[in-house]
Amino acid sequence: MEQILNISLIANRLTGSIPKELGNISMLRSLMVEDNMMSGAIPDELGNLASIERLLLSSNFFTGELPASFANLINMKDFHIGSNNFSGKIPDFIGEWNSLTSLRIQASGLEGPIPPNITLLTTLTDLLVISHYVNYLMCLPF
Repeated sequence: MEQILNISLIANRLTGSIPKELGNISMLRSLMVEDNMMSGAIPDELGNLASIERLLLSSNFFTGELPASFANLINMKDFHIGSNNFSGKIPDFIGEWNSLTSLRIQASGLEGPIPPNITLLTTLTDLLVISHYVNYLMCLPF
C-alpha cells in the first residue's frame, strides 16, 4: 500500500479541528490547511510526523500553544502559522529546525521574544513576523 506523502486542503472552507490520526501517517511530508475555518488546538500527535517538511496552518482559527512535540519535527522546511489565535511564546525549538527555509508567524497570537537561536538557521531565507498590534516586520541579521 502506498503511503500518503502530501495533503493539500487549502481554501476549502473546512471547519472543525485537525484530526489527531493524521499523526499516524509516518511518511507525510506536507500538510497544508491554510485559508480555511478550522479551529481548536493543534494535536500533539502531529509531532510524530518525523518526515514532515511543510506545515502550513495559516488563516484559520487555531488556538492553544504549539505542541511541545513539535520539537521532533527536525526536517521542517516551511512552517506557516500566521493569522490564527495561538497563545504562549514563540517556542525555542523552532531554532533547532536546521533545514528551515520559510517561517511565517505573523498575527499568530504568539508572543515574543523571537528565540535568538533562529539567527543560527543558515538555510532560512523567508522570515515574516508581524504583530497584530504593532504591524511591523522584524528583520534579523543573517
